Amino acid sequence: MERIALVGFVNTEEVVADTIKRQSPRVQVDGFELFPNDAFGRAVDTRTQLYHFTDGELVTDMAPGLDRIRTLGYTAVNVGPDVAVMMTSEALTEEGIAHIGSTPQELEMETDKTKIAEIFPESTGILPATRVLEAADLHDIDRHIEELGGRVVTKFVGAYNDYYDDSEYRRIRLPNEFESPDDFRNFLANSVDASGQVILQQYIEGQQFSHTCIVDQNGNVFPLGENIFYKNRFEGDKGPFCDGAGSVSINNTLPDIMGAEDKAFIRRRIVEPYLAAMDARFRRSPRAFLNIDLVKGHDGRIYLLEINNRQPGGHTMATLLPGLHTPLAEILQAAQEDRLHDLTPRYKSGSSVVVTIFPERAPNDFSTSEQRPIMRIPKLRPEEQVRHYTGWVDVLDETETAVTVQSNLTATLIVNNHAPTIREARSRVYSKVIELATEGFAYRSDIADRYM
Repeated sequence: MERIALVGFVNTEEVVADTIKRQSPRVQVDGFELFPNDAFGRAVDTRTQLYHFTDGELVTDMAPGLDRIRTLGYTAVNVGPDVAVMMTSEALTEEGIAHIGSTPQELEMETDKTKIAEIFPESTGILPATRVLEAADLHDIDRHIEELGGRVVTKFVGAYNDYYDDSEYRRIRLPNEFESPDDFRNFLANSVDASGQVILQQYIEGQQFSHTCIVDQNGNVFPLGENIFYKNRFEGDKGPFCDGAGSVSINNTLPDIMGAEDKAFIRRRIVEPYLAAMDARFRRSPRAFLNIDLVKGHDGRIYLLEINNRQPGGHTMATLLPGLHTPLAEILQAAQEDRLHDLTPRYKSGSSVVVTIFPERAPNDFSTSEQRPIMRIPKLRPEEQVRHYTGWVDVLDETETAVTVQSNLTATLIVNNHAPTIREARSRVYSKVIELATEGFAYRSDIADRYM
């Protein structure tokens, strides 16, 4: 029997497990949990806890998982989010256990937002014009903003959460997101204090989107596709970045944005140079998902914004994985065996729409005295076409048919559907969202509006 191990704890693992079970019912999917997550546990065949509690404190305990993975000899071992990578990657490597996932060193490259400019210097024209500053001098900042066209994106470099309590997504901000000039200057100063650097980058007018692929250590690439990932909190792409408000894809791409030449450009000018640079730096090409943020400018050019050297979030995975005709289990096995070149990417005809339900106050944190909203979520049945996946929540109660959860700051529920037409997928998703989004919750009402 083929077995796949998923190491993680968040909704992305739930999406991956659900996809494999629906595409390949004979494949056994085992979950290895870093933190309690009953929704993930219900989506897999067996669950192994990589933690225990001592005096009420959660303590990581890799021994049970390592023993089980070593004994059962999995077809593929997929290490999910960045937290899972930091907690398990080195232990798996030391045990000689092959796996799919980033390394701590690759993650450090990603979180240091200055490193991407070393791989793609200004002469390549791949990145928007960028300035890396080492001081928060207002006169210099004004000069750089003027040089960059008057509207810039500001990127915090370093330990963002040491300075701010809100979502990690807010380390990237537009100037109009700041409450005052002093707030803007403090943001810059805090970044310089954290790392000695802060980034100003030209804002490119156009449509932002993402390209996701999985790569192996022989430099082979399997493209999962493209999607629009709605990052802003409010309708019309306004307000601060949050943990994602929704996503859309048509035939696992974006026909109104992407042509064959654009796909070739991303592969030749971005993915392949990135893999070569990582191989030169670490003597090892990544074996991992790559989630690449891009923008198609009004000038017709594609610009690179970010490369996330790790498994993408639940929104993107819930959009792209249902559109795969090539079974995900086969893709993961080929990636682990470094033979992605053996597979032919095949996609279903149809559209995916994802809408996120999140707390009304997101991305702002809850105060200690504030009552967090509560949602009752029906348990998924295998035959249901509209799927949903829980985010970072606290389980309050569970019955045979539903679970009652209390929300935390990030996405409480991701609702998705893949249907023959985008209109049909969108209608199904919003019908479910309206049913589940009770008092204290919010969602964007304009996901996929551009295609209506």
